[in-house]
Amino acid sequence: FSFVALIFCSLLLPNNVWANISTIKLATTDWCPYSCPNDKQNKGIAYDYVSHILQQKDITADIVSYPWARAIRQVDTGARHGLLTAVHSESPDLLFTQVPMMSYQMCFYGLPELKWQYRNTTSLSNVSLAVIAEYGYGQPLDNFLAIESNRKNVVEISGNFGLERILALVSSGKVDVFIEDKNVFNWHLKHQESIREKKFKQLGCLAETPFYLALSPELIWAPEVIKMLNREFSSQANGRWLEFLISNRYSE
Repeated sequence: FSFVALIFCSLLLPNNVWANISTIKLATTDWCPYSCPNDKQNKGIAYDYVSHILQQKDITADIVSYPWARAIRQVDTGARHGLLTAVHSESPDLLFTQVPMMSYQMCFYGLPELKWQYRNTTSLSNVSLAVIAEYGYGQPLDNFLAIESNRKNVVEISGNFGLERILALVSSGKVDVFIEDKNVFNWHLKHQESIREKKFKQLGCLAETPFYLALSPELIWAPEVIKMLNREFSSQANGRWLEFLISNRYSE
């Protein structure tokens, strides 16, 4: 009897766990237009999208912004349940959705007078590059940055206002090039006059990269939530809602 009861209880466990989830605590960073913690009205595409999906399941999305390296540590230490947006290279030990939430594309930028173009990682030896600490930029740049000998011309920024500080370094000529998602850069270009005045030019891009939502594997309910999010991220109805969200709130 005890063996049968154990099997029966194990079959019921996911439903019981699922019923007890009322709030999911996610960490994010300032990454407009995907996550915009300083905007009281439009919190960002990923922020609004995930909040919308969880709300349909009667789950509250408690999303808090930190500098990116600290956001990762918040999940690693158990202070937060997961990361709103993530790629595997940043937190390989977390549970990721198999279906991506969206995708991003990293591009290189510099001042107009810079005579340089990104061709491959070998071409990076000819310039100094500013990056944000513990960001996943996509391949092949992540592999390039993982090799210590490649980092002699790399300036790494941590803490708040990472992109703003990087732009100041490039504007002053202390660093040649920075890399950022093209939608993020265009968002800052649209909203900050100082960036428009500098007329940064695009100097080549990496391939488009998907990003995901990731949860701590320490959570007993994480696998069930991941399964649910896979279904919802694949849903045509949610895809249409996402397109509506972007075109009505976050279009350039």
